[in-house]
Amino acid sequence: MNNPHDLLEKEGITNDQLSANGKEALKLFDEALAVSNRFLENDDLKKQAEQMGKEAVKVVQADIDKLQEQMKNDEEEKKKKEAKKKRSREVMEEINISASQADACRKTLREYNRQQREAGKTAAPKKKTVTTRLRGNLKSIINLIPKAKQKDLSTIQKTEKAINHFVSELKTIWGITKVQGIKKEIKEKIDELKEKAEKKQEVKKEAA
Repeated sequence: MNNPHDLLEKEGITNDQLSANGKEALKLFDEALAVSNRFLENDDLKKQAEQMGKEAVKVVQADIDKLQEQMKNDEEEKKKKEAKKKRSREVMEEINISASQADACRKTLREYNRQQREAGKTAAPKKKTVTTRLRGNLKSIINLIPKAKQKDLSTIQKTEKAINHFVSELKTIWGITKVQGIKKEIKEKIDELKEKAEKKQEVKKEAA
């Protein structure tokens, strides 16, 4: 596959040295390549990425020619300047074609995703429920227990009681029905802390 990045590396040119058209050509190629790599089994996407690579190489090569030309000060190179400028303008006009191909590539991807969903291969993204988000936030609260108190059994028990009371209150206020799962996960998290706290107490007793 024609890869403009390989050309830049070979000539020792950085992306920042390219013109606006050169940078846009690279961006469009990278987008097409990313889509193609994501769906390797789709030949249409692969062909579009290859075509985008060819177009991008032309635009980047025109930029490289221009940059190399600017580095030379002798009169002979100055005479060739106008001819190369004309070539650069002609090639850069092809960026419009590349942009159209990028749009076609995106449309192909959307259609492919739609077909995959209809075939049951790809599930539409699901939004997190209130219960799921509440479960995550309550676990985070447990993680906020100060380190100095994380192995204090009394603190852990009081924290568990406060969280369960809070969940029960929200069940009534918000009308949440599925709270047993939340309480179960909170209990598992709390039990881990209790186990560590109890081990600490046993160590203290043995030391005494």
